[in-house]
Amino acid sequence: MGFTFFKAFVWVMFPPPAILAVLLLLPLPRGVTTAIVHLCDSILFMQPHPGIGLSLFWLCFGVSCFTFFASFNSILEKKEVYDSVKMSGGNTSPALIKLLAAERNAWISGTACCLWLFLHRFRHLMKRTMYLEEQVEAGGTTAGDSKKKK
Repeated sequence: MGFTFFKAFVWVMFPPPAILAVLLLLPLPRGVTTAIVHLCDSILFMQPHPGIGLSLFWLCFGVSCFTFFASFNSILEKKEVYDSVKMSGGNTSPALIKLLAAERNAWISGTACCLWLFLHRFRHLMKRTMYLEEQVEAGGTTAGDSKKKK
């Protein structure tokens, strides 16, 4: 079995957001969580090339979205081939296998898109939570507290 594009896609696009999301979800001490959030920021917003104002997050998310939409085009092509083989009365097994592989690839690329979005949003929520916890510990008021006092 050869090395295909989707094997590379799975090994490149899944581990970074999955590992960082799991680390952010773990109930760790505040210092460790802060370090993980800073690590996440340094990875997500690293610029691969100084001349391009595109962060690694947007690059990976864009590749995931492009792959997701390209896989739908592949599904449509494979579906047409499968339907034509089925109408002609030929052996549909090879065409069906290719159609199911294209559908699997669509699920994989769609999951990668959602995983990158989840990581980005959850990182933002963790930073907001850490900021609000610091305010509460410092004795400051939050927006909700100031409304209650009036």
